[in-house]
Order: sequence, then structure tokens, then C-alpha cells
Amino acid sequence: MKLLRKLLTALSLCLAVTSCTTTSSTVSTSSADSTEWMTVTVFDAGKADAILLQTDAGNVMIDTGLADNSSTLISQLKELGVTDLYALILTHFDKDHAGGAADILSSLTVENVYTTYAADDGVDLTDALAAAGLEAQVVDSSQDVTFTLGEAQLTIEGAAGGYDANADNNSSLVTTVTNGTETLLFMGDAQKYRIEEYLAEHDTTVDFLKVPYHGHYMNCLDDLFSVLQPTYSVISCSADNPDPDEVAETVALLEQYGSVYYTYNGNVTVHCYADSLSISQ
Repeated sequence: MKLLRKLLTALSLCLAVTSCTTTSSTVSTSSADSTEWMTVTVFDAGKADAILLQTDAGNVMIDTGLADNSSTLISQLKELGVTDLYALILTHFDKDHAGGAADILSSLTVENVYTTYAADDGVDLTDALAAAGLEAQVVDSSQDVTFTLGEAQLTIEGAAGGYDANADNNSSLVTTVTNGTETLLFMGDAQKYRIEEYLAEHDTTVDFLKVPYHGHYMNCLDDLFSVLQPTYSVISCSADNPDPDEVAETVALLEQYGSVYYTYNGNVTVHCYADSLSISQ
């Protein structure tokens, strides 16, 4: 019996070690259905957001990174076989989220564009949208936008507005993706007011989180993460921006729930099955 207890203890320690925070690795889980329903790529774009969702029924981008990196991003999209988008979701108009949007609109066939209510903040897409024959649909808190691509359902939630501070970031669209039994959440650069809005309406866990505001530490994150309890989290940052010590505070909150990835280590790919996710980097 003593030997058996020792073996069980050793096994428990091994399992505990494998659950620690991950910065560059492949994490796999078994699935009853081995068919990959959706693939999500969070691109290494520095301290910027550029995210691609691919399904057999169509593709969606959430943000487009900086204009200076758009040629690299477009090359990567073509390597992935992406020439068209069912939807382009621009969480807000900061240059590190919408800077590459004009080049995406001129290089790919885009069917729908969704933006926040806030005025352009350094990124004017008027000419690019006109050239593409498109008109952006503004999403605010009055009505969510929901659509389905293949097995995935996407819901875009807009902000209420009227903020006292950080109006551009707090205007961020928040996108929830439900794929089979798995839930993925993309929060743009949501800060205190936007996060409080989200928590006032949501109290369920998620399997994957694109961490808001590039991993900057905020006092409200403890409340957010304790509700979401994400199994996998991705922080879109460079190695020195935001300040690594500040990001470490955010990671300290996240790592009690699951694995954390940084895009400066390379693109993060989320493989979505009917009842599980796997991550590669």
C-alpha cells in the first residue's frame, strides 16, 4: 500500500507540472470528433492585434495590426490560402488594431465590415471602404450582431459609450465565438469601463481568451479572470512593450487558470474541434 501511495503521489505531481503556464509549446487534448471545425491564428504583430478565424464556410479577421506590417500580414494570409473574408471586425480605430485595414480591404475580397461607434482615431477608412464598395456596420450596445460560419457562431457586442477616460479603448467591440462545446473570447483593448459592462452581462467561463489591452495590468482584471477562468490565454505584445513587469502581474492572475502564450514568441494557432481545443506555437 505504501508503494501504491508513492506511485499515486508521483503521478499527481507530474500532472500538476504539466498544467503550468506555457510560453511556447504545443498543447493537445483528445476529441471525440477529430475533424477541425475552426482554426484561429493570432499573428505575431508586435504590440498589435491581427487575428484570423478560418472555417470551411468562410474566414473572419479581428483587427489588422499596424499599417507598417500589412504587407507581411497579407503575405501570411495568402500562405494560409486566404483570399476573401466573410467579415472584418475592427474592434476600435487605434493604429495598432486598424492600421492595416485599408490594405486588407484593397488586397482581399471582403463581404462585411463591423466597427465600433467611436470616431476614427488616426485611421480613416473612408476611401478604402468606398473603393471596395462597402459600408461599415457600426455596432453599439443597442443591438448585438450574430452570425454563423460553419459550426461556429460569432456574436459581436458593442460598447455603451459615455466614458470618462480611455474612450477609444473602452469602445472596443467584444467578440464571442462558440464552436461546439468551446467558447473563445476576443476583447480588443477593453479597459475598466468596458470590462465592467461585460461583467454586468456575463458570468460564464471561456476556454480561450485574447487578453484585453495587450496584457497591461489593470485592477479590474482579477474580477474578469475569476469569472472567465480561461484554459488558454494569448497576450498580443512585444518582448518589451508593455513593460514586462506589468505583463507579469497580469500573467500571475491568469496562470492559476491555465496556459498563457505571448505572440512575440511567434504566431499562436488554436485548433478547434467539436469538444476540445489544441494550441500550437
